Amino acid sequence: LPRSLLPELPDLATLDVAARYRPGSADQQIGGDWYDVFALDGDRIGFAVGDVLGHDIEAAALMSRIQAALRAYAFVGHPPAAVLDHLDRLLISLDTERLVTVFFGILGPDDGTGRRELTFANAGHPAPMVHDRTTGVCDLDAVTSLLLGVVGGEVSRTQSSVVLTPGATLVLYTDGLVEVPGESLTDHVERLKQTLTANAGRCSPEQLCDLLLEATTKRPRRDDVAVLAARLVSSDVPATPLPRRVRLIALRRELEVVRMDAFF
Repeated sequence: LPRSLLPELPDLATLDVAARYRPGSADQQIGGDWYDVFALDGDRIGFAVGDVLGHDIEAAALMSRIQAALRAYAFVGHPPAAVLDHLDRLLISLDTERLVTVFFGILGPDDGTGRRELTFANAGHPAPMVHDRTTGVCDLDAVTSLLLGVVGGEVSRTQSSVVLTPGATLVLYTDGLVEVPGESLTDHVERLKQTLTANAGRCSPEQLCDLLLEATTKRPRRDDVAVLAARLVSSDVPATPLPRRVRLIALRRELEVVRMDAFF
């Protein structure tokens, strides 16, 4: 059910995008983690990741409503901070006890040199990370605010921005990727940074998502996980080789064609 509610990733000429979703433990197959990427006018691109607290049908249904509403507010033209403010009021109006964390950013158009400005706001969600080929990994933690749905906690959220250079990789994720019962959250966030530092420059977004999820299979996991990776594509950035699994599928298809030709 959660996978059926998640969006199809768009085909964008200026971005290489991949995402993964993995449910929690066997008795928690339904969750409220989600991601989204969508094109906006003016050659802009919206990025979102969020988490509806809870593991049941209601969490999955509310996740779908929040995701659709976020797109609607963004298409109208609201900046990231205003989008989260509108989502907050919407959630409170639904009279639900659920709380929601959301990160939302809008990637602006190319400035002519391949650089693009990402403007973002955050409502209680783990800060995404950016890997730059020259400066390494940094957190997008310049702004944060209360979770959505806190009655009496309505505020006008603020936003910040960062410039992404060609070849930079943006990684958004939900807390299931770094939260392990009985273990230090800080330590796992640091391990995530180390993994990105060592691999983000040489792995494709597809490979990177698989690598990040692989670590979660070796430890206790109670929460679902969503991961999204997006790399700015530029003509001066060498193409990343296809993942081995994709190459094997392509080779298998070529062999099938050869067999068919031989048969006929």
